[in-house]
Amino acid sequence: MNGNQNFHLLPTAWNTSNPSTLRDVYVRAFSNARELFIVSAFLTEWPEDLRLSTACTDFSLVVGADFGTTRKAAIEAALEWLPKRFRGQILAFNQRGVNFHPKAILWRENDGNCYFLIGSSNLTKAAFNSNVEANVTLRLDENGYAEALAWKSEIEERSVEITKRWLDVYKEAPPRGTNVGGGKRTREQDEDPVFDLALELQNAEDIKKFQPYLNARRRIRAAFDAHSKELLLRLFRATSNAVLWTEADNETFYEELIRLWGPSRKTRMGGRQWAMRGRYADHQELAKTFVAIYDARGSHRDDVVLREMERLQDIGLATRSAALTELLCHFFPEHYPILDGPVRTWRSWVGFDKGVGGSAGARYLRLARAMRAALRDAGPQRLDIRNLAELDTLIWFLVEGKAIDHAASETKRR
Repeated sequence: MNGNQNFHLLPTAWNTSNPSTLRDVYVRAFSNARELFIVSAFLTEWPEDLRLSTACTDFSLVVGADFGTTRKAAIEAALEWLPKRFRGQILAFNQRGVNFHPKAILWRENDGNCYFLIGSSNLTKAAFNSNVEANVTLRLDENGYAEALAWKSEIEERSVEITKRWLDVYKEAPPRGTNVGGGKRTREQDEDPVFDLALELQNAEDIKKFQPYLNARRRIRAAFDAHSKELLLRLFRATSNAVLWTEADNETFYEELIRLWGPSRKTRMGGRQWAMRGRYADHQELAKTFVAIYDARGSHRDDVVLREMERLQDIGLATRSAALTELLCHFFPEHYPILDGPVRTWRSWVGFDKGVGGSAGARYLRLARAMRAALRDAGPQRLDIRNLAELDTLIWFLVEGKAIDHAASETKRR
């Protein structure tokens, strides 16, 4: 690849002065990448013979679902191909009212050089072979790569993990030239996401009732940041680094945790479940988990959350998830939700992981991605909801309201 750019003008037979094919770029990117990110408006074939470098530490593929053009068989082939270390990293753009149309590959090679392939080609056999296409590979400096990474991250924040449930719900368009089922898809259908993650308050009365709850949550967050955040971080670091850890140390830690983060300080968002169930757990292990997540590089933090939640499950400390997820929501409110009862109910209503299973960490990350996407929908935006801690309040308000309505209707029916 010479200079800072290289054109890939297809079909290659028309461009004998530049014999480099689009497939050559894919082979190079996959073979040499330390980090590799693909966005494709639609996916109709997955090039299964591509081999991903064993040195690759970051990977994601985001595809679009607009018009039903992405083929389920291609997604299934990609999921089968995906190395286990990148489980959960094939995503679908899921933003209501926004068409998804990029075609690009962003990667960093083992020597540190960074590249960006952009152009007209989706992941299709025709794009590789017969279509008239125009693409260019650019060599990026660190600032350019950081800018492209930020753009890629914004896309992922509006996407959900593709699972078996996603494939069951996704409506694939019939092959071109057929009219299976009759009728045409409407523009609204083409712009609707596969999973309806929208969280709406429809009338002024509900919005007015909700506002005090949102304000209360903001006061809790502000109090935590002002009075508990730095002190808790010091406590967790000291505990994580302790060479010896006794039962007396464990009890002292718990008392200090309650003192710094107890109900009297008005810094708690969740209920008392973690306090009631976790007093005698090994708090040093919780501290190690939190510090590992806190210190992780931003692009790797999801992987560390997954690994650490699975570690807690393996050593029998899964009951610590209530405390851990509330801490994550306090320290990283735009990325991690509280795993509370209303959120579990909402997850069931949405159905995006119904029948999918997976470890506690995998389910939590699937939930986090869905809530990140929901945060950017029109409903939360109109309510000026700014992060997942505040979105939790809206979910609580809707779930509790529906539960109250259901209980009232059941009472009347009896």
